[in-house]
Amino acid sequence: MINRVLIAGRGPVAGFLVDQYRDIGVNPIIAAVEGDNWWNPNPNLEVVWLKGQEINDLIRQIADASSKYKRQGIELIVDPVVSPHFAENPMLSFELASRGIRFAGPSHYALALASDKIEMRQIAHEANVSLMPWDYAPTIETALDFAKMVGYPIMLKETTNGGGRGTRKTDNEGE
Repeated sequence: MINRVLIAGRGPVAGFLVDQYRDIGVNPIIAAVEGDNWWNPNPNLEVVWLKGQEINDLIRQIADASSKYKRQGIELIVDPVVSPHFAENPMLSFELASRGIRFAGPSHYALALASDKIEMRQIAHEANVSLMPWDYAPTIETALDFAKMVGYPIMLKETTNGGGRGTRKTDNEGE
């Protein structure tokens, strides 16, 4: 049975998780960025205040706090997947795994793999998963050639953005 959990995330989902863990007798600790005003900390809730906004620094601070709390009985780190910074970044999972701390979320390997859209499509293709026609288009000319081959409309997606950001429907060559 898990007795202590650190919730590394922000927003209403993190608050919901605090309530849910308390309801089942688990003592939650929350990691929050100094200056966040999305919640009103309960005086009975232990908070690890993180400094700064740079994601890699925040992840290291969470991992450091996790190591400290592991010695005090923390057994699990939960990322409520409301922060794209944590949810799409394999570093938190990696840092925790390297310290022997359980993480309720995807492994760092799965996150790293999933962040590479081209690699994921290749894996899906090799597994005989049906896919829409697609191509990697490093130049506008490559994208135009692909559009001529499959016809319009097409969707253009930046490979570096997650969550649908950078996706554009294109109905003709002029767009």
